[in-house]
Amino acid sequence: EALELADMPDRFWNTLRRRFFRHNYRAYRVVDGQWKQVADPRGPRFKPKRRHRSRAEKKEQRLRWAMQNGGAESQATPPA
Repeated sequence: EALELADMPDRFWNTLRRRFFRHNYRAYRVVDGQWKQVADPRGPRFKPKRRHRSRAEKKEQRLRWAMQNGGAESQATPPA
């Protein structure tokens, strides 16, 4: 005989399984019956450093290099 959903006890429906979770380096907790973003109780999580420069930063460095070398963009290539 299969267990009907209506036969489940009230204690099953009235309890939350999880009151705290993390997602995308943020922590959330149930506060006053609603999920709220809270400070992480374990402190800030490790976030890996970016290993490559952004395109805008590369472009800016290329322009600086070109200005230092007298605007000779076509003759030589800037360092990577």
